[in-house]
Amino acid sequence: MKIREYAVDNLGCAGCAAKIQHEGSKMTGILNSNLDLYKKKMIVETDDSFDENQFLSAINKIADKLEPGTKIYKKENEEIKTREYVVENLGCAGCAAKIQHESSKLKGVINSNLDLYKKNITVETDSSFDEESFLEQVNTIADKLKLKLKMIMMNPKLREKENWY
Repeated sequence: MKIREYAVDNLGCAGCAAKIQHEGSKMTGILNSNLDLYKKKMIVETDDSFDENQFLSAINKIADKLEPGTKIYKKENEEIKTREYVVENLGCAGCAAKIQHESSKLKGVINSNLDLYKKNITVETDSSFDEESFLEQVNTIADKLKLKLKMIMMNPKLREKENWY
């Protein structure tokens, strides 16, 4: 599985964005797709059968038909990383949803998924992501919700906990 990010230009219609996302999710090699109109990005989760050139050709035909002039293209030199954190002292599903929603809007964050049951948050980030700033901002979000949140970064190689506050 690989996560790929594409830039989206000249798209202003939310309904068209939803249709493009839906059509993209049905293409060969696509496990999941998300078109974020606000961030002007399309994120696709792919398997080994994915053909990028075929995808870009097909998705651009669909996009241009729905909203002429729309372009979806590969961003050069963009590296997406997945980071995982343990989240302690969180038991409220509503609060978890708010933290997930707000954290997905932070600079450098492409997508975030907070799993209350597993007590972790997985964050897909681009090159503009600043971990210290992210952790501070998530704690600010938690403070507004009157939570005493503790986040611990999971070392991706060793899968050991490293304390981050």
